[in-house]
Amino acid sequence: MDNHLADLRELLHHLHATFDHTTPEQWERRTGTRDKDWTLNQAFAHLASVANMLNLSLTCLLHDRPFQIAGIRQRHDLKPWVNAQLEQRAHQNGVTSFHEFLGELQITLALCQQATAAVEARHVDLMVYNRPTNFAESVLFHLSHAGVVHAAQITRPLGLPPLWQRYTPAFRHRQLERFLQHLSVVYWYERGGDQSRILNMLIDGEEGGAWHIHTTPTTSITQVGEHPHPFATLHFNGTNTLFGLFTSQFPIATALQERTLHIDGDTRATLAHLQCFNPT
Repeated sequence: MDNHLADLRELLHHLHATFDHTTPEQWERRTGTRDKDWTLNQAFAHLASVANMLNLSLTCLLHDRPFQIAGIRQRHDLKPWVNAQLEQRAHQNGVTSFHEFLGELQITLALCQQATAAVEARHVDLMVYNRPTNFAESVLFHLSHAGVVHAAQITRPLGLPPLWQRYTPAFRHRQLERFLQHLSVVYWYERGGDQSRILNMLIDGEEGGAWHIHTTPTTSITQVGEHPHPFATLHFNGTNTLFGLFTSQFPIATALQERTLHIDGDTRATLAHLQCFNPT
């Protein structure tokens, strides 16, 4: 939990350093080139709503009560819930959305300091993942969601590189492992069918390493180390490539063509399997 606390503080530092002086015009810039892409304001409104959900799960774990949130009863409810949360915050300006999110992260820090060994052993079902999760995992999701999944989206309207490029190597390495752990709980068993598959994820560089994600019709887990008998091995030339691919900074075809990614195995089957890790 100590690393989680330190990294939440580092993430807050980078958020303040990057966005404290954002102008009203910048808050309303789109995070992509399409009309349907969120504005920077909307992106932070989304981050705030998800952080609020995760903090609710932490509170439920602290008080040993089941998780309940309006609008979510099953995994398929996540996308309409996200849209409803944005609609509820449609009147907010960017500064308000940004500070709502920062406030949620401060709440996370306070909740973490109340956790005991008994609390950390409990599990709660957020209904948006494939299995119940524990206290440390809910904090992990905070750091992965804001610090990786949306870390390039939110800097794009300011013309800046992804937020993860500002991290210290040690923080970036921990974020890499958190993101790969996060992937295991967003895996859809019903999309994966009756196959049991192991993906090796090998990442070069100072903050890289080796992990494998093992999925079955009823389980999924991310573990440290390269598995000797994988379904496929994905070899990335660095953290930036892995994060960039999974956050849609560039298409996988480009990475394969430029050889920043190498797939050892059936490429078509591997890419189809990766679609099972889409959160919605």
